[in-house]
Amino acid sequence: MLVPAGQTSGVPRAIVGAAMVRIGTVTDVIGAVQPEASWPENSTVTVPLLKFVAWIDHPDADAKPVHARVWADSKLVYEGDLRRAPLMLDIPATPGKTHMLIETAIDRTWRPSESGRRDNRDLGLSIRDWVWQ
Repeated sequence: MLVPAGQTSGVPRAIVGAAMVRIGTVTDVIGAVQPEASWPENSTVTVPLLKFVAWIDHPDADAKPVHARVWADSKLVYEGDLRRAPLMLDIPATPGKTHMLIETAIDRTWRPSESGRRDNRDLGLSIRDWVWQ
């Protein structure tokens, strides 16, 4: 997902399981804003945090966890097994960059139709609307 660092929230255009997701609106891309940073007297830097929240809907995830990986700007920021509880990460923006590229991968998807439901989609990692703080 391509997340503009200057925006405070947004709605995903697409959510897929084991692939890259781009998130944003047309105005996000056209009107990109530099990430906010402050330079206090003690020379520490405050950068925005992406409040990343993701989850899986696999009914057997507690017994058979889904292995997930999350990268931010090509840096691995999470690797582990997901159960039914959501994954919550605070991912800091890279100073001086206007966007952050988030990539995700999981080791298996889930098809509700295999459990007697009418939904034939392969479901993977769901990602909440992005929020900067």
